[in-house]
Amino acid sequence: MKINTKIVAAFMLLTLMAGSFYLFSSTHATKAAINQGFVGIILPDTSSSTRWKDSDRQALLTAFSLAGIRIKIENAAGNQTTFKTIADRLLTEGAKVLVIANLDSNSAKQVEDKAKTQGVPVIDYDRLTSNGSSSYFVTFDGEKIGNLQAQALNECLAAKKVVQPNILLLLGPDSDGNATNVTRGNFSVLTKKFQSGAAVLAENIAIPDWNPIEVAPIVRRVLLSSSVPIEGLIAGNDGIALAAIAEIKRMGRPVPKCVTSQDATDAGLAALLTNDIYMTVFKDSRLEAQATALLASSLLSGENPNNINGVTNNGTIKIPSIILRPESVTRSGIRALFDLGFTTQGRVCAYLPTPIKCSIAN
Repeated sequence: MKINTKIVAAFMLLTLMAGSFYLFSSTHATKAAINQGFVGIILPDTSSSTRWKDSDRQALLTAFSLAGIRIKIENAAGNQTTFKTIADRLLTEGAKVLVIANLDSNSAKQVEDKAKTQGVPVIDYDRLTSNGSSSYFVTFDGEKIGNLQAQALNECLAAKKVVQPNILLLLGPDSDGNATNVTRGNFSVLTKKFQSGAAVLAENIAIPDWNPIEVAPIVRRVLLSSSVPIEGLIAGNDGIALAAIAEIKRMGRPVPKCVTSQDATDAGLAALLTNDIYMTVFKDSRLEAQATALLASSLLSGENPNNINGVTNNGTIKIPSIILRPESVTRSGIRALFDLGFTTQGRVCAYLPTPIKCSIAN
């Protein structure tokens, strides 16, 4: 399938970027090390996605280590007050750059505004702070993610010959500017189908704070309000998708024939193997972390970043951005992720039901 070619291309990009990254870090590490400050990194939680305690944390640790940059990395554990407290402490301790994956735009804006008054640049990592004052934004193309999700949903529904599908969208929170971009991408593909009656929009609901715990009551309300089964589901990320599927099963209702998601977490990839999810969007956290480390190294060295490739409007200002390309992953593409070293068969298969043998991933 095309997915294998795409992921091989992603691997080539990773290899090329890693090569330039090593060269860049070797020539800039000394300058960065001379600087007595450090880079402070704040991750949002451990509940909205496992990526924040697994893949992204490790990728950031590795990337900044290779760049010779000292960091302090903490997780706000889903608490806005904790998020701001961590930022205050990092600034007091002498952080020269802040990298934040926000919990919500309001608390992140407060952090960014305070850092700006102290002359400390802030990099929005993965999640855009709406109306914030960050200096840079590093992310995967949100609108493209939404396109991929909707295109894969259409592909799956067509393959299963579902006529006039009832489609539910459980998306990221309105407070996350990047989630808004994903939603825009979804509707750029699906709007004509909804307008023509070729598909029915059951509901379009933003899940507060990406919190999977919020999903079950929402799904219950949707299912109890109509006898029409949900045949297509687009979920903001794997955690939302899996929470929705679990509640639908608990209620004894038919699981959607086609589900598309985002993040390619180990649990999400396992759901591809059990056919609960048709597609999840793969965003290689190592590429995102390397791009962020390159950017931070330039800032610490007092040089203009040379890896900016776009501009993002956060609602108030246009932010110089590094925008990376996401890829679709279906069941047949999982092996390629193992080959890439993004995850392992053992980690994915740990999420499979006991009766299913791990060899299914071969």
